[in-house]
Amino acid sequence: MHFKNITEQKIAYKLLTLAAFVTVVLFVVRVIYAGAIALPYPQEIQEASSVALTNMFLEGKSPYLAASIQYEVPGINYDYPFFASLLAAAIAALFKCSAVVAHFVISVISILGSGIIGFFAVKKYSKTTIAPLFASFLFMLCHWRYGYVSAAPDDLGLLLLMLTLYGAASERIKYKCVWCSVGITLCFYTKQYFVFVAIPVFVYMLLYSRKEALKLFLITLGMNIAVAAVITIEWPLYWMRAFAFTYIGAGIG
Repeated sequence: MHFKNITEQKIAYKLLTLAAFVTVVLFVVRVIYAGAIALPYPQEIQEASSVALTNMFLEGKSPYLAASIQYEVPGINYDYPFFASLLAAAIAALFKCSAVVAHFVISVISILGSGIIGFFAVKKYSKTTIAPLFASFLFMLCHWRYGYVSAAPDDLGLLLLMLTLYGAASERIKYKCVWCSVGITLCFYTKQYFVFVAIPVFVYMLLYSRKEALKLFLITLGMNIAVAAVITIEWPLYWMRAFAFTYIGAGIG
């Protein structure tokens, strides 16, 4: 498109910026509205099992302890780890809301958080407001899973993944290796597949500094060994129920 003068360029830019802003605002309103009216639940069995796990935590029980599951016939098996449900249980206990509402709150915050990360990640390299706004929109679009608000752990996992990547590339974070190690560990215990964020982070660190890459590897390894040891002591059945049953086909959800 050819503009005759600088005034036309400014008007076109303002209109495009307004369009981008309205697009983002409408999407944010949609996400908040979806969380507020409580979408049909459950939309899938994994979503239901996440809430069931949260309810067990709220009751002071754990499916990873023999004492808590000895009367379960049949018992529920959980495809995904515990971090999202543990966080939801803390929110539900603190604000006296249901497990479903707590998961929806996490979902909405995760989607909006991803949008904020997308905005600032692109804003640093852009001279316009349009690009960051559309980046924010595209980052939030990544959260689709049978809709944009869910009790499944995907939204939290995706937010943690983006925070880890953003932390790796950020120049403001002082203890970058620790930040990324915590992010990678939380990704793994939110939804196993998100642990693959470790690959691009490690490659980036390797290109940036071999010393930093080695430090990241050792901190992440040590952190995960320590967390795995605590889990094994506190929840002896965790590894069997969360992974063995799931991947040999014995689990139902």
